[in-house]
Amino acid sequence: MFHDIPDVIQARRVKLQELDRAQRAGAAPPELWVRAIPPETGKLLALLAASAPEGTFVELGTGSGYSTLWLALAARARPRVPQLVTFES
Repeated sequence: MFHDIPDVIQARRVKLQELDRAQRAGAAPPELWVRAIPPETGKLLALLAASAPEGTFVELGTGSGYSTLWLALAARARPRVPQLVTFES
């Protein structure tokens, strides 16, 4: 699952990680940070989602979409690709 990450997902993941680092190091107030989870947490999320029972993936609090990228990788690894629904308020 982690050996064949599509270029577009990899590029966006790296971009969001760089943005998160810059925001935390700069003067941006915390409420504006991307708050990307660490890659290790993203991999764990993907592994858990890939092994979850069949059904729809639902994400609450999409934010920048960083976790969504990991869920998308998990969806690709399943025999039947689940629907991925995200909500942001």
